[in-house]
Amino acid sequence: MGLDIFIHTKPFMDPTAPTQEDHRLSRYFCNLMCLWDINSDLKQIEDISGIDLLPLYHMLQYVYLEEDEIEFYLEEEAVSKSDRRGVLRDIRKGKKILENNIDKVLQTVTELIEKLNQVEDLPWSLASTYSEYMATKENSYFSHFTIDTEDIDKGKDNNFGQDLRNFKRFLEYAKNCGVTTVWFGFGGLFA
Repeated sequence: MGLDIFIHTKPFMDPTAPTQEDHRLSRYFCNLMCLWDINSDLKQIEDISGIDLLPLYHMLQYVYLEEDEIEFYLEEEAVSKSDRRGVLRDIRKGKKILENNIDKVLQTVTELIEKLNQVEDLPWSLASTYSEYMATKENSYFSHFTIDTEDIDKGKDNNFGQDLRNFKRFLEYAKNCGVTTVWFGFGGLFA
């Protein structure tokens, strides 16, 4: 069992559609995104590439909640009326930041791929500050950036380059389907 990352869209597109495998993001990518604030790998990647990753960070916001989800969240997280107002203000602010973001996110991912394609040995460019478990996977995840993992070893999870290429393919597909806004969602699946 683990936590998986999905890309949600406005207008809605089913993230489990038949093309899902072409767009699948790994659990390691999910961990990178979930631990954005404590994981320096993304900050280092930003420094190495010179690409501002803020559009990806913004995608972590839970702002496109249904009314019942907002009520549940408010009951769980906001104790006082002023807390509730603060949460609602944050939701409105987050929606405004994300609205019509697909072009900016696609540009960011495309530029990041182009820049990292030029880095000779990405794993050795990163100073490991992650947990021991992730550090053991780090070299394999950040290695072979330009090669999809399936081309190296069948059954192996995505590497960072493949995750970014899958992400880009999804964004291009979604944009062609009329999607204007994207954000990350998370869910646990048995695997």
